[in-house]
Amino acid sequence: MYISLIGILTAIVIVIYAIKIAIESLHHKEIKCIEIVNTPLIKKVSDLSVAFSDGREQKMQHLHLTVLRVTNSGNIPVTPSDFIRPISFIFIEVQSATEIVNTEIFNATELLRPIIKTTKNIVELEPLLMNPGDSFDISILSFSVSHHFNIDSRIVGVKNLKMEKWLTRKTDYSTRRYLSYGALMRILNIAVVILIAEMIWLAFVIISSFF
Repeated sequence: MYISLIGILTAIVIVIYAIKIAIESLHHKEIKCIEIVNTPLIKKVSDLSVAFSDGREQKMQHLHLTVLRVTNSGNIPVTPSDFIRPISFIFIEVQSATEIVNTEIFNATELLRPIIKTTKNIVELEPLLMNPGDSFDISILSFSVSHHFNIDSRIVGVKNLKMEKWLTRKTDYSTRRYLSYGALMRILNIAVVILIAEMIWLAFVIISSFF
C-alpha cells in the first residue's frame, strides 16, 4: 500500500512539473538577428567616386554589404519601454577603417516602422514595438574591406539577443515549441497512466482488505 501511495505521489509530482513547464513555455520573449548577407562588393579599386541620391560624392577603395534581419522570434510583444539599451550594431575596424555610408530598412512587417540612426561605425535601432513574428531587414553599405561587428542591447526579459547566420540557423522557435509540446504531452500521458494504474491498484488493495 505504501508503494502505491509513493507511486501516486510520484505521478502527481510529474504532472505538476509538466504543467509548470507548459505554462513557462507559453511566455517566451526573444529577439533574434539573422545575418543574411555579409560580402564585399568591391575589393579594391583606385580613383573611383560614388555619388549618392542625397547629392554626396565620395572616393572609395572598398565597398562592403551586410544585410541583417531583426525579428521577434518569441511569443510575447517587445515594447519600447522594454529597451534599457537600444539594439546597436558596432562595426569593428579590421584591415581598414570602417565607415558606414548608407543604411536602409526594407521587408518590414506591415505597420512596423523601424527607425535607425547611423554614426561612423555604429547602426542603432530606436526602441519600438515588435509583436511576435514582426521582422525587418537592414542593409548596411560601408567603405571597408570586411564587416565584423558586435551587438549591444539590454532588453527586459531577454537574456541576450540571439545572432545566427542565414545558412546555419537552427530550427525556428515555432518548430522547437511544437516539438517540446509533443514531448511534454508524452510525459503527461505517461504520468496519467501511472497515476491511473496506481489508483486502481490502491482501490484493489483497499477492497481486498475487507475480505
